[in-house]
Amino acid sequence: MARPTRPLRSAARALLRWSGILPVALLLAGAPAEGARKFTIAFQGDAATLDPQGRNETTTISIQMHMFDTLVFRGIDGLEPGLATSWKAVSPTKWLIKLRQGVRFHDGTPFTAKVAKESLLRAQGKGFPKSQMKHFTKGIKAIRAVDASTLEIDTGVPWPTLHEDLANIAIVPIDYIKKVGDANFARKPVGTGPYKFAEWVKDDHIDLEAFPGYWGKAPTLKEVRIRPVPVDAARTAGLISGETDVVWGVSPVDARTLEKNPGVKVLRTITQRNIYLAFDHWRKEGGAFKKGGSHSPGLPAGKPNPFQNLKVRQAVAHALNVPELLHTVMHGSGAPATQLAPPPSFGYNKRLAPLPFDPPRAKKLLAEAGFPAGFQMRLDCSNDRYINDGPMCEAISGMLRKVGIVATPNPRTKAVFFPALDNGDFTVYQAGWGTDSVGPTFSAVFHTQDAKKGVGRINRGHYSNKEVDGLIAKASSEMDDAKRQAMWEKAWEIVIGELAVLPLYQQEAIIGVQKNVRLKPRFNEWILAQEITLAGRN
Repeated sequence: MARPTRPLRSAARALLRWSGILPVALLLAGAPAEGARKFTIAFQGDAATLDPQGRNETTTISIQMHMFDTLVFRGIDGLEPGLATSWKAVSPTKWLIKLRQGVRFHDGTPFTAKVAKESLLRAQGKGFPKSQMKHFTKGIKAIRAVDASTLEIDTGVPWPTLHEDLANIAIVPIDYIKKVGDANFARKPVGTGPYKFAEWVKDDHIDLEAFPGYWGKAPTLKEVRIRPVPVDAARTAGLISGETDVVWGVSPVDARTLEKNPGVKVLRTITQRNIYLAFDHWRKEGGAFKKGGSHSPGLPAGKPNPFQNLKVRQAVAHALNVPELLHTVMHGSGAPATQLAPPPSFGYNKRLAPLPFDPPRAKKLLAEAGFPAGFQMRLDCSNDRYINDGPMCEAISGMLRKVGIVATPNPRTKAVFFPALDNGDFTVYQAGWGTDSVGPTFSAVFHTQDAKKGVGRINRGHYSNKEVDGLIAKASSEMDDAKRQAMWEKAWEIVIGELAVLPLYQQEAIIGVQKNVRLKPRFNEWILAQEITLAGRN
């Protein structure tokens, strides 16, 4: 194993550069001469695993997708052929998937219909119970390898979005996994993607090499190093010094500095990630937290839960000046949201509008709901998961206090925050949701909780509406696009009208790159080296 590159020392050097201790000339220096080092991409964190079916998380998937392919590829501008050259619903419950021929894994073994079938079964959890891709396999009831180049998938019921689901499931080398085991595969992966694995030093770097036998277009960059750099200023300083070529997750305030630097470029795009507030809809009064208990822990003991009243949820919406929050806390980064879906997505309802900022209206609604003097509450949030999530939590609390809702912000690390949410330790929380697939959003966030059916897994507030559940079932099996669109629009009208959750804003991705780097920012927040070219090179 190669010696680690001393990330703490590198971060310290970068911070010194950022603080101006090193000469300005070095700060303005461009990247080192080609060949002096590997092309380097800096993310906020490391991959959780290199098994592409083992973790459904954006940074992890972005790293994995250098080495793996899916049957249907999620391209920058939409779905494209991947390891499947075509897909077609030949009946409401049967799809034929034509597979690309002549593809080999990095270890030389061939990609076949049998491998594709076994990969999908593994994603379902068969032989791999830790799969985090099960949600994307709900529409798969049976798979048959018709011949070496064709799969037939039986969905059991009409399933119009099977091709979208397949875009989330990576194809893996089943024989290799059987030989080395799941744990070794997760550390030393083998895929069919444009890059093959070279080395992983946890929390320091992942090295990749262009795969000469790749079936698609050969990537411009032949050697790539991916580095986790959790400190915002250190990532930015690495870009300015020329040690790093691409930086994902530039902070909004650092972006302003980078935009004044002639040696680098700042790329921006609104993403599919929406930041929102969620409410406790089911527990009737406040009290100490007990897992599975009946008390809402973000409220004083014995006090009624005001968030069961729609007027109180509306008061929260009227109390928040989202454009002002984006201007002050986010330094102009982001866009107000009306629903937990980005505008380009199928099912998006263009007719919805946010409730206007209106503090007097908020106070009136509180009085009508029986809280003329307001009430006390705790606002839970993370402080290391989303851009400026801690400061945003503080700012939201301040606005709520101005209308009489005495909110106490409770920012915590994501390692503590998310398990607490899953256990029910909240009354109101701030979090994010990022996907452009409307079906999974409704199934996970708004469907009445039912663990046996695998629905409502992110519906932590226990929102429940039978009409919404019915629309989800109907839209999920409607093969006519126009009818399905109308169903989703109706579902959005209901859940936003009832403020099942309160959408706040779409998060913006800010990427810093060296001046010679050509990269189109992705809506889904991935950075893929195979999509990068350099000025003067094809």
